[in-house]
Amino acid sequence: MRRFADMNATGVRSRNPERGEGSQVNRMIVALAAYIVLALLVWATISDQRIRLVTLAIVAMFAVKTWVHRKDVMHPDGDEDVQS
Repeated sequence: MRRFADMNATGVRSRNPERGEGSQVNRMIVALAAYIVLALLVWATISDQRIRLVTLAIVAMFAVKTWVHRKDVMHPDGDEDVQS
């Protein structure tokens, strides 16, 4: 039900001014912390070095994908420093 809370009568998702960049940054910090915890669990539980490194590489790829997606969401046009 939460996903319908931000929609208006036409079904278009409206922007909530109370949710700004701070919410996106907090979600990214939580996601990266979860990847760190997952990496620590992989390190502690997998004993085979090769499988451990492959698994850590996969977790690292997901962390990089999260970081890149965050940058795309925060700056959709790709220009961080726009000059007039």
